[in-house]
Amino acid sequence: MLMPKKTKYRKVQKGNLKGRSKGARTVGFGD
Repeated sequence: MLMPKKTKYRKVQKGNLKGRSKGARTVGFGD
């Protein structure tokens, strides 16, 4: 999203935070 350098971390958090944390953060960040 905002950190292109953390591409490796992005894939790991994508499946872990995309379900719960990402859902709430999406509204706060407006992404």
